[in-house]
Amino acid sequence: MHKNKHHHLVLSIYPAVRGFAFVLFDSPKKIIDWGKREIGKDVIGAKAVDAITELLRRNRPDIVVIDDVEERRSVPAMRLKRIYRALQRPIADVGAEIAVVSRRNVRLAFAQFGALTKQDIANVIAERIEALSTRVPRPRKPWTGEDYRMGVFDAASRALAYYHMEDQVNSASHGKDA
Repeated sequence: MHKNKHHHLVLSIYPAVRGFAFVLFDSPKKIIDWGKREIGKDVIGAKAVDAITELLRRNRPDIVVIDDVEERRSVPAMRLKRIYRALQRPIADVGAEIAVVSRRNVRLAFAQFGALTKQDIANVIAERIEALSTRVPRPRKPWTGEDYRMGVFDAASRALAYYHMEDQVNSASHGKDA
């Protein structure tokens, strides 16, 4: 009998300036929950940490996917680093593992679909995940800000890149056994 190697809950969290977006996957093609939580002014990230901790307790994921902020050097990146450090304990308390996914990992995972931009990636996700198909933001104009819904697609792209990376590791380890 062939066991489903993706049968675990993957929660991807994507913090933003005024809150965070999240997507909870049961498999690369099945979303259980998604959303965007507006926190308001939260300079140090404490409110975001509390809200994400509640999300962790409610869903009890096996894997928590976070963005790789170590490659960035900015004030917002410093806030994200504080949030991720503060989440280490709540993530461990629910028995989850942390998977760090970089922008580069996302680009590599979606390159196979010819998706180069955030908009392209959102379109690919919307084509493959029915629950998000009607929520993809319109293409951004240079003079407008990013649509608030893009955060959900950023979170989804990280989770799907995690699954892609997991597949790469599994196929490499099976190649060694042959």
